[in-house]
Amino acid sequence: MAKQIQAALSVAGTVGGTVGAPPRRVHAQAFVAALPRRLAAAAQYLSLPLCVLLLWWRASAHAWLPANILPGPQTVFEAFLSLLADGELAAQLGVSLWRVVKGATVGIALGLTLGVALGASKRAERWLGPSFRTLAQIPSIVLIPLFMMLLGIDDSLKLFIMAKACVIPLTLVVSEGIRAIPHAHIELAQALRLRRGTYLRRVVLPGALPAVFTGLRQGVAHVWVALVSVELLASADGIGYLMTWSRQIFQLDIVLVCIAVIGATGFTLDLLMRGLEALVQPGTRRGSASAAGAPAKMQWQGCALPAALLFLWWLATREHWVSPLVLVPFGQLLDALLDHDVRASLVGGVLSTFGRLLVGASAGIVVGLVLGAAMGLSKHAERIIGPSFHGFRQVAILAWVPLLTAWFGTGDLCKLVFIAIAAAKPMVMGAYEGTRHAPHQFIEVGRVVGLSRWRRLTRIYLPAALPSIVTGLQLSLIFAWFAAIGAEYVIGVISGGIGSVVIAAQEQFRTDVVLLGVTLISLIGIAMNRLLRRGQRRLFRWQSAG
Repeated sequence: MAKQIQAALSVAGTVGGTVGAPPRRVHAQAFVAALPRRLAAAAQYLSLPLCVLLLWWRASAHAWLPANILPGPQTVFEAFLSLLADGELAAQLGVSLWRVVKGATVGIALGLTLGVALGASKRAERWLGPSFRTLAQIPSIVLIPLFMMLLGIDDSLKLFIMAKACVIPLTLVVSEGIRAIPHAHIELAQALRLRRGTYLRRVVLPGALPAVFTGLRQGVAHVWVALVSVELLASADGIGYLMTWSRQIFQLDIVLVCIAVIGATGFTLDLLMRGLEALVQPGTRRGSASAAGAPAKMQWQGCALPAALLFLWWLATREHWVSPLVLVPFGQLLDALLDHDVRASLVGGVLSTFGRLLVGASAGIVVGLVLGAAMGLSKHAERIIGPSFHGFRQVAILAWVPLLTAWFGTGDLCKLVFIAIAAAKPMVMGAYEGTRHAPHQFIEVGRVVGLSRWRRLTRIYLPAALPSIVTGLQLSLIFAWFAAIGAEYVIGVISGGIGSVVIAAQEQFRTDVVLLGVTLISLIGIAMNRLLRRGQRRLFRWQSAG
């Protein structure tokens, strides 16, 4: 009988394959069965970087371009090893990371405080919210020339710019997260008559914790980008300074090493923040809170803070608390505004910048739309393009300027390429997310009725992806505007532009012209944002109605 049972089990094992097999053998067999598919996916992920590396190697080996324009991979790797050996890379990166720690610490403390205040207090929202959201629409890079005149180029400038870059997204995301706390929790806290501190500690903070971590990730990422930007413009040490100095002496191998280090550092900081979130809140679903911030209705309380600041400015200049070279009186500012030459330079600069904006943004939007749609429609294209694109996104946009100026010079072509790169990034993400999330049932219906690929693209995918594409278009135009300003700040005064006017005025210590230029740049960015948002709401009015 025992022999019969053993024979039956042997036959069952032979017929059933893995039935009754040890778990380790089952896992091993599953791994071996999935190995070809995983290897094929890995080959697709690595195909584009390997092709770029091979083309780069052939271009340098056959001297298609001069070595001072395009150093070979081996030269760049040797430069990396040399910088590691003499400690230069570690020293400069250490300086930058220590600044990140200080800037993030200040920014996180202020951002959490303001976020909790704006989210938990309607009074704080009425008095501070409108001014804060207006300030949030002004990127930190726009303010650098003005605060270089006020604070110099030492660490106080970098600390201010980094803190501002961190405070904005963290405050907006935390305040929105607090407002999203279920109303039943708030009513229960009111019924229990919890004290203010207990209410914040037991209800507000736990309910807003996912939004806090989202804001922390965004804030730290913005700190790193802001630091690299300010080190490129005004610094005597740090990774951004090392890159700028290497570009000036035409050592592009060191420039490429710095770009790779900047991207790797940004990626590592993001991983650390995600790991901290997983450690504190395992299994928590990440929210999709955005740092955009919905515009609040302006009430009279919202005008109180700007009015108080303007009064303080007038009083400081009247009582000579600050040198007029640093903080100009209202009268001098008005005289500069009425001066014909100043007005002509500002208006001409805006028109020149807008001309570059239209050309560069158009090219970037088209390229981004094609790449994003390809990634969203094809899993193979997503595997081939996606990893390289996400790695490219980790590099601060201004970090590409030293390399672009070496390749394209300092004229209009370099600025157009830079604007196109800035506009392409959000467009890729908008087109990708829109096409990837097209309703599956519509796609199945299109296949059943026999629609061609072109008809499925034009009748199903694109209409479904249109809201995301329009959002990407809005972000592309805003990013392109401030990228045009940043390019004029960093690249120089050649070919004009409103950014070049501001930089030239800063070099002449014309604080009045710098203040007028920065204000004009900020107002144009805010107006563009408001107009694009209003157009988007009208275009998709059916979404809000549904």
